[in-house]
Amino acid sequence: MGSLSPSQPPYQTYQLHPAGWEDDPEVERRPVGVLDCFMPQTYNNYALFFRFSSPATGDDKAQVVETLKMGFEHLFAQVRHLVGRLERNPDKPGELQYVRRKGDTVRFDVQHLDLVADGKKYPSVDELEEKHFRGILLGDLKVWSIPGMTYGCHPPAHPSNNPVISAYKLNFIPGGFILNMHHHHFANDVIGWVGYTTQLSHICQAISRSTPIPSFPLSCLDNSALNPPSTTTTPPSSNNPIPTQVYTPPDPTKKGVSLLFHFPASKAAALKSLALSDLAKSGADPKAWISTFDSLAALLLRSFIRLSPLPLSPDTVPFYTHTINLRPRLSPPLHPGHQFNCIGCPLSLSPPPGVIQPTVSDIVGGWSLGRLALYMRQMTNGIVDLSNGVLEGMITEMGRAEDKVGLSIKLDELPGGGVYITDHRDVGGLLGQDWTGGLGGGGEGGGTKVVAYRHLVDSVDQGGVVVYPSRGKVKGDGEEGVEFVVFAGGSEEEAVGRLVNDREWGEWVEFRGVDGVDLRGR
Repeated sequence: MGSLSPSQPPYQTYQLHPAGWEDDPEVERRPVGVLDCFMPQTYNNYALFFRFSSPATGDDKAQVVETLKMGFEHLFAQVRHLVGRLERNPDKPGELQYVRRKGDTVRFDVQHLDLVADGKKYPSVDELEEKHFRGILLGDLKVWSIPGMTYGCHPPAHPSNNPVISAYKLNFIPGGFILNMHHHHFANDVIGWVGYTTQLSHICQAISRSTPIPSFPLSCLDNSALNPPSTTTTPPSSNNPIPTQVYTPPDPTKKGVSLLFHFPASKAAALKSLALSDLAKSGADPKAWISTFDSLAALLLRSFIRLSPLPLSPDTVPFYTHTINLRPRLSPPLHPGHQFNCIGCPLSLSPPPGVIQPTVSDIVGGWSLGRLALYMRQMTNGIVDLSNGVLEGMITEMGRAEDKVGLSIKLDELPGGGVYITDHRDVGGLLGQDWTGGLGGGGEGGGTKVVAYRHLVDSVDQGGVVVYPSRGKVKGDGEEGVEFVVFAGGSEEEAVGRLVNDREWGEWVEFRGVDGVDLRGR
């Protein structure tokens, strides 16, 4: 049942049961894997921006709400770990479980920001598109989020508080709506989210067309491939208790600003061509292969280090890592929609064997762009080459941790001056999808289409980069390439001045504006 909030604009809160929950077991428990525990203790805020094909009526909006409610109910019956909470394993207190109890519900809020009853004006889809869907245009992200679930290492997400796994908020705006999808990072990486969100879209399409609800592979909920049996060497006892994990606030001195950039398709091709030319001149193995992503990562690393406001010693090896989707690279490969966290992160401070790590001096000028791009490829191969045992050894070593919660990475504690790149390009498969055909006054071929994706953040950890998929398919523009946000240190003025005013940086990328500012402590 929905309940009308006394606040304005109009607001409903629903507690959604999974379809068929009456026949569920009393309790379901699934282990949280070691790679899941490695993730930050935060809720992800993955937001999809939808456009109505033509002005929507009240009935159209009501049908969107009902379709999504039914869609989520069927989704929760299939992707079962999205319902419930994170809890300690009562038999192994150093480990966590996804715990789902019969009768558990998932919160789904609906907010009508296309009505100006509160005297405020919220951006339309057209206004957001004109300004590249920058998060800062939304203002206070708490308005668009479930309470306590904005991005960042906040107390509600800490495992000691038994956080709920997921919740969702639908925000109607002029011309469309924003679906903000919250889930705890321990439950899924962005690829896992794409997997269950793709399934949600298929379910909603089936509901709209009155066709059978599609099934979801049960194998996608089996995380044993990356979660071997516990290898803890010293079981906890009354004489050797598990230390209490408590919430530690992020370092307020490391706050920064998020800047949005565009990497045009022609520039991407030219940068890769330059990197390949560099490799050929250097006498590298003619079979050496690099991707466009490798070339971009090389440019990012060199620019970050070269323009760093920190005094970096020329002989030091700076921190560097990027995320790798392991699903297609395991043997046998996992389903593309496999849930949980199935990513690898090669670390410069503990690199794969045989990969030479560049120093600050190498990065700034000693190595060519092509050599840096090849380094990126070698770091990736060092993880995905299963024959070298790096991935297996990493998982085994993490499995020895007495308290798996302590494995969680704290982004604000990473070495200063470093770079970590998160690849969200797989979200591109969701762009252009029509979830509810025939709505919005569009009839056949009308409906609500996904026109953009953003990870909404108001907690900015320096050194991060999130690479977004190209919106070229939606815009009908072949020159529209990938976008990315840079989490830069310092004030907005300082960060913009360092990057935007740099000639080499500006030769390759376009500045699209400030995406977000750090509001921790405000």
